[in-house]
Amino acid sequence: MFASESINNEREKANLLCLIKLTLNTLIDQSSSPTALPVLDDRNNDVTNFILTLERVLNFRMRANWLSERRCFWDFIRPACIGSSRQTIIERVEEVSKTRTVKYKGRTWIKFALMEKKLSELLKLVLSDCQLVRKFYYEDSIMTSSQAFILCDQLTGLSAIDF
Repeated sequence: MFASESINNEREKANLLCLIKLTLNTLIDQSSSPTALPVLDDRNNDVTNFILTLERVLNFRMRANWLSERRCFWDFIRPACIGSSRQTIIERVEEVSKTRTVKYKGRTWIKFALMEKKLSELLKLVLSDCQLVRKFYYEDSIMTSSQAFILCDQLTGLSAIDF
């Protein structure tokens, strides 16, 4: 990797981390305001922005496979959750999105995890399989760094919000 590419990756990584914190704080602040809706859903722009930003964080610096240049984080999440106590959410995603794209399945997984108040827990579960993380992500990705666990801790604040 060239030095300029490495610098660009570090900048993008820092920008994504700032953006996810900003969208996360916006959601938490919005839910605690006196005029907040009892339940936030994907019709809310702040929820949509958070989900899209989290998708970008989870897709950042994923390794390509022999089938395609780009992977979606669903390719990583699915095998990480299969066989665990959290497999039911995977089954529900696949049931709902039988003919949909992997991008749609990934987005559906985020929505189900938010509704079940398990997003932080599920991400910690998948990150705990270091071998799988290294298989799917480059060394300079967010998911292979300690920042991923810090992000998971920050995401626990979402469990106070009804989606």
